Amino acid sequence: MRHSAWGRPLAAAAAAWLLMLAFATPSRGQLQITVPGATITGDRAAWHDITAAFSKLRTMSYRSKTSAGGTIGSSLEFSPPDSTHTIAQEPWGTMEEVVVGHETHYRMNTGGVPGTWRCDYPDAFTPEKINQTLAALHPTIETSRGPDAVIDGAPVHTYSSRYTLQEHGHSSSTNLTLYISARTGLPRRVVGPESLGSTGPEAVTDFYDYGAPISITLPACGTS
Repeated sequence: MRHSAWGRPLAAAAAAWLLMLAFATPSRGQLQITVPGATITGDRAAWHDITAAFSKLRTMSYRSKTSAGGTIGSSLEFSPPDSTHTIAQEPWGTMEEVVVGHETHYRMNTGGVPGTWRCDYPDAFTPEKINQTLAALHPTIETSRGPDAVIDGAPVHTYSSRYTLQEHGHSSSTNLTLYISARTGLPRRVVGPESLGSTGPEAVTDFYDYGAPISITLPACGTS
């Protein structure tokens, strides 16, 4: 990931935040669209539609896949109220993470060989810790409504959100495009940067299999 010359605190917080938003590895579960304490500007009706869609998302089981440049980067399963199973592709293999409530188990799989499940998830990368850092960076979210579109034959409403962090007179911003089903009011697709400062292909996250029977349990520590 490219680091900013604005100093490590902003670069580190923005990197973690953008990774959560850009879906390369959805940390401890679901995509985070809202940022606690953020100043909301622009079209307030659009922001209401976005937050309503993602609030509804958290009440239903679903699956999602994220790709960049046509290559699948990660897949996620969610079972309400707070269980996720994520598999993220890495150059060396896959990173697998299971979250149930506030407990996270993870493993690294290389060469097609399953790794050992670990239970020492670093506290520095929990959403709570990241949000504490973000709150000090004066986050701003500017939203707008775009023209309606069609994805796979189904009508969707289009929204744009620009997220900005500030520190010591410097700022870092990223843009997301969100597509919400016109029929169900649920998220259908989110498009955004793959990582902080990325100039490569955008990451595309598709949501599907709403209401599917998904059961997620924590694997035992030390097993494979």
